[in-house]
Amino acid sequence: MMINHIISILVVLCLLSFTAVTTSDDLNKLYSKDYDGFWEHWERIKNEAVSCDDPQKTSLYFSNALETLGNAEVSEANGEVIENLALKNPECLLRGLEGKPIENQRKFIKFFLIHPIFNEPSLIEKSLNQIWSKQIYLNLKKVYYSVKRAN
Repeated sequence: MMINHIISILVVLCLLSFTAVTTSDDLNKLYSKDYDGFWEHWERIKNEAVSCDDPQKTSLYFSNALETLGNAEVSEANGEVIENLALKNPECLLRGLEGKPIENQRKFIKFFLIHPIFNEPSLIEKSLNQIWSKQIYLNLKKVYYSVKRAN
């Protein structure tokens, strides 16, 4: 009986520790305290995001990218992934961005699409326009061009 209780506590602690790395403070703490563990976590959620199997996982990755913007190394890694996604699978990118609050959309678009690190902004815009020409995700097109005009 005592063993079952201990196992239950351990399971709860494991679940709590997994949940804990979904907020920016916890991601930043993980980065500073367990560098290798951070990158293992990052690699896993990146792979889930770019698989495009689940828009919520893509959206979570985008949230994490926004929350870690203050970290140059992580932002550069996120920028590379996001730019590649914008070029290779823009519909996945737009689907993951679609349900976010408008301010998060604006921030994401500004930092990762309007001011990319690795690719010309015109290439990203051209890729996104291939999707927008199908008359889908037009709300994000409006946000994109609003942010572009402001920057």
